[in-house]
Amino acid sequence: MNEWMQQYWTFYHAGVFIFLIAGLALIFRFLILRKKKKQMSTYVIGDVHGCLDELKLLLDKIKFCQKLDTLYFVGDIINRGKDSLNTIQFIRSLSNAHVVLGNHELHLLALAEKVITRPVDHPLQEILNAKNKIDIIE
Repeated sequence: MNEWMQQYWTFYHAGVFIFLIAGLALIFRFLILRKKKKQMSTYVIGDVHGCLDELKLLLDKIKFCQKLDTLYFVGDIINRGKDSLNTIQFIRSLSNAHVVLGNHELHLLALAEKVITRPVDHPLQEILNAKNKIDIIE
């Protein structure tokens, strides 16, 4: 084998070796990042009914990431549970949360606009008496 061919084979093998090392580095990097970085998820949640503690437990269980994930609440986020006001405020604090009104939210709007009357001890009274009632209703 002449000198030129020997140099060619040396460079060829060095190139193959570098290519293999670079490929392995990319594969290793992909596997490490895939484990560390969570992919974006979309969750649909319904009938929270003012149960804030249970909602937070659910979000912990699904490993909800506010920076990556999106939440859709499909009605009835208030009433029945013990913490409707704080539930609304918590959901409003989430950057990627969207709410579809349910019958309980429509009932709240009707009460707020005095379309219907309410008894004094109505479960939604806490929301109707809140300082930020206008923000919540809007």
